[in-house]
Amino acid sequence: MDLKELITGYNELNDTEQSEFRMLLEAKTRQFTIDELSQENKQIQQLNCPHCGAERLVSNGKQKGVQRYLCRICNKNFSEYTGSSVAFLKKRDLWSSYIESMLKGYSLRKCAEETDISLQTSFNWRHKILSSLQTSIPQEFNGITESDDIFFDFSEKGKKDLNRPARKRGTIKGKTGIHSGKVAVIVTSDRNGNKEFKLATMGRISKNDIEKAIGDKLSKTTVLCTDSHRSYTAFTKNQQLKHQKIKAGKGQYVKDKIYHVQTVNSTTARLRTWIRGFNGVSTKYLQNYLNWFMLLEQIKDKSNQLKSFAVAALISKQAWEIFNNIEMNHTYFRT
Repeated sequence: MDLKELITGYNELNDTEQSEFRMLLEAKTRQFTIDELSQENKQIQQLNCPHCGAERLVSNGKQKGVQRYLCRICNKNFSEYTGSSVAFLKKRDLWSSYIESMLKGYSLRKCAEETDISLQTSFNWRHKILSSLQTSIPQEFNGITESDDIFFDFSEKGKKDLNRPARKRGTIKGKTGIHSGKVAVIVTSDRNGNKEFKLATMGRISKNDIEKAIGDKLSKTTVLCTDSHRSYTAFTKNQQLKHQKIKAGKGQYVKDKIYHVQTVNSTTARLRTWIRGFNGVSTKYLQNYLNWFMLLEQIKDKSNQLKSFAVAALISKQAWEIFNNIEMNHTYFRT
C-alpha cells in the first residue's frame, strides 16, 4: 500500500475510526521521556533506598528538576535515578531516541549520528542501558524446562593493547570444534516463556558451570530436558531432578510426545543470527548483549517494544555499579 492509498483509506473512515487510528499511530511513534516513565514506575513499585533497601523515605527537595529523598534508616540522600542507567545523564531528552536507534540494530557510530552525541557517549549509553537489564532475568523456571549450551569465539574486539596478532572476529586459525578459544553460553527456557542466557566458561561446560547458571532456579518438580551431555546428567543427579535426555544423534527428537529441546534450539538459532548483526561482540560485553536479546524475547507486544525496553532499562538501581565493574567481573575470560 502506497501513501496515496493510505490517505484514501483514512478518508473513508468515520470520525470515530479516524480518531482511533490517530491514537494508535501516536502510541506507536511517540517517544517517552525519562520523567514520564519514572512516574509510571513509582505507581507500580515501591521506591526503596538504593543504599540499604529501606522503604522509610522522605522527600528532600529537587535538584535540576529531579526529586531527591532522604532515607530515615541510613540517613543517605539519593534521587529517584541514583544507581540507574540515567544517573548523571546530561542529554536526557535524547535518551528515548537513543534506545529507539538501538532497537533498530544500528551500530554505535550510527546511534551517535542519529542522536547527535559523540561515539564515546554512544558506547557508554549502550552499556549503561544493557547493564540495567539484569533485573529482567527470570528468578525461576517451572514445569518442563529445556537447557543447552552454545559457543561463541572468544573476542577482545576493541582492545588496543593485545598481546598477540589481531584475529578477525576472534577466530583462532586452524582450530575447529570446542576448545579453550570458545566461550560457552548456557541457554535455558521453560514452556511458560521464561528464558535466560548465561555466560558460563571457556571451552566445555562442567557440572559446576550448570550449577552456577541455573542451580538455584529449578525446583524438585522441574523436568529438565537436555541432550545427552554428561555434565547435565551429573548435574540433575546431584540436584535429584527429573531428567529427560533427548538423543538427537540417534534420530530422537521428541520423547513421550512432550519432552524435547526444540524450543531452546530455535531460540539459540535466533540468537546466533541476531549476534551476527553486530559484526562481532567482545566477550567482555557478551553478557550484556545476551540480556538484551533475552528481553527482546520476553516482550510480547512488539508494537510497544520501545516503551517496554525503556521501562526495563530504567528500573535497575545497580546499572551504574555493574557498568563500572565490567572490567573486573570479566577477567576470567581474558587470555
